[in-house]
Amino acid sequence: GSRLANAFDSPSGIPYGQTVLNSSSGESYNMGWLGKNAVLSELGTLQVEFRYLAHVTNKKEYATKVNKIFKIMKSMETKSGLYPIYVRNDKRKAEFGNDLVSFGAMGDSFYEYMLKIWLQGGKKEPMYREMYDKAMNGV
Repeated sequence: GSRLANAFDSPSGIPYGQTVLNSSSGESYNMGWLGKNAVLSELGTLQVEFRYLAHVTNKKEYATKVNKIFKIMKSMETKSGLYPIYVRNDKRKAEFGNDLVSFGAMGDSFYEYMLKIWLQGGKKEPMYREMYDKAMNGV
């Protein structure tokens, strides 16, 4: 977990999509074809795993890092609750990298994990359920 946590060290807190695990540098970056963008679906899929890792290792920093992602995304929430598939993570403040919304590749998991996180948290974290409901109403 600690080697993967380097991915969260972007200026915005939105993680990079790639991390070099077999070097001491632990360099993290976005794939070249993405430019300065993270992929929306990847932001969602990190949640359940890192929150569980925080629980079993008793290292709350793992949960803190992933929970920050949804707080950032909530602050960027669109009127429809639907999010473009690219999120720029190279600046201090994250911003959308395009206008394309997708429930296919590069978008689907973000919405799926809103509900999974809410369930994992014992249905006690309303932000995730509210974001999910708004997105589903936006469809």
